[in-house]
Amino acid sequence: MHPEAYDWIRAQAATLQGLHCVDLGGRNVNGSIRELFAPESWTAVDLSDGPGVDIVANVTNWRPDREWDLVCSTEVLEHVSTPRYVVETMAHCCRSGGTLLLTAAAPGRAPHSATGGASVPPGEHYENIEPDRLQGWVRPLVSSIDEIFFDARHGDVYLRATK
Repeated sequence: MHPEAYDWIRAQAATLQGLHCVDLGGRNVNGSIRELFAPESWTAVDLSDGPGVDIVANVTNWRPDREWDLVCSTEVLEHVSTPRYVVETMAHCCRSGGTLLLTAAAPGRAPHSATGGASVPPGEHYENIEPDRLQGWVRPLVSSIDEIFFDARHGDVYLRATK
């Protein structure tokens, strides 16, 4: 994860300690947000097994039988051909009154691989996420969008919402 997205999550984490958390797309590829929180529990779900992964599942259609206080997804949406479904999974996993935190590559960010490489290999999906589009996916699923920020300089979009 690049420094700007990490710093935004760090600022959010200051008010979100001691919660039951799930991280969708939580495999540690080039950094993890897990150490920023002092969670009651932390569950990382990813399509591929690897460092930090607790559950191997496709987060576009994963439907657990429980809810969490905090649902995170960082730097995942741009690598998924159906990013709206990841947002729907986030809302499904979040308890009423819980928090969703999301970061994604937005217009202006250079394409990069989901495996940490600088270039996208043939056959791997990549598409920057338009902030307005993200807001449209999230708005019907939550009670409020607390913050949505487009950092055009770094090609990032950050979102914090309450379900």
